[in-house]
Amino acid sequence: QFMYLLMIKYGWKEREITKLEKWFHTIPNAFGIVTATTALVLKQYNAANWDCWIAPLPADCTSSYEVNKGNTELTETDCIRGDMANIFRFAFFFAPLWASILFCIVTMIVVHRTMKKSELNFQKKYRYSQNSRNRQVSDEVK
Repeated sequence: QFMYLLMIKYGWKEREITKLEKWFHTIPNAFGIVTATTALVLKQYNAANWDCWIAPLPADCTSSYEVNKGNTELTETDCIRGDMANIFRFAFFFAPLWASILFCIVTMIVVHRTMKKSELNFQKKYRYSQNSRNRQVSDEVK
């Protein structure tokens, strides 16, 4: 999506985009490695119904975040593993997912508007040239 935006909206050439191509691969892969390793080191991976994912253990434990907010009678978390799993799940999965979806939507809207504007400009020029040609023919006939 980003490549289309750079080419269509900003007129980048293939050689300019090729210089950035390594970053198109490095950034998402680095994000995946960093978040996966962080979740592993912080012992966030646990059984989550039918799969293994960022989840608390036991599933109904109270996270330290809830304890610190004072939403419980506990003085410390009763999670064995996966403390604050909901926060990590949101930060490592849902926030990047929705940011990516929003980025794609905005990018496609910008590309669509740019193409629509270009198409309208082309149609105006084409009509103008057609009208000019028709006027020339009618002047010659007179």
